[in-house]
Amino acid sequence: MHREFSVNTATRGSIIFGSVLAVIGLVVMVYSLLFGALVVGAAVLIFFLMRNFANDTTISCHDQGFSVKVENKRRGTTLSDYKWEDVVSTQYYEKELSDSDGNSTTTSYFTVKTGEGVAFDLQEMRGFADLIDIFNQNTLHIPYYWEKSRGILSSGYSKKQRSIN
Repeated sequence: MHREFSVNTATRGSIIFGSVLAVIGLVVMVYSLLFGALVVGAAVLIFFLMRNFANDTTISCHDQGFSVKVENKRRGTTLSDYKWEDVVSTQYYEKELSDSDGNSTTTSYFTVKTGEGVAFDLQEMRGFADLIDIFNQNTLHIPYYWEKSRGILSSGYSKKQRSIN
C-alpha cells in the first residue's frame, strides 16, 4: 500500500485568491485607474503573503506507517516519519463558520496524535474518507474507530468502540 493525500493551501489558495483579486482590479481600472491599481497591488501582496506563510501538507501512508511532509516557502520543508504503533489517538471534528448574511459552512478535520504530539491536523480534501479508512485499518491498537454517518441528511463521522475478540 502506498497512498498520498495533499492539502496545498499555500499554492492553490494563493494562486486562486490572487488571480481573482487581480482580475477584479483590472476591471475596476476601467472606471478608476487609482482604485484599480490599489486592488491589483493588494492582490499581488496577498498572493505573496499567502504563498510564503501558508503550508502545503502531504501525508504518505505505507505498510509500516506514514510520513508527514510540510512545505513552507519561508521556513522550508520538514519531514516526519511515524509507525502505525506511534499513533496514540485520532480525532474527527467539524467547524461551522457563519458569514454576516447568516449563511454557514461546515469544514471537516482529521487530527492524528503520536507520543511526540500532533502529527497532523488536516481539513477535508480529496480522498479524505480514504485517509480516515486507512488510519482506522492500521491503528487497531486504539480502542475506537471512525465510522461514516449514514443517511440522506447525515454527514461526517461518529466514534465507535472496537469490539474485543
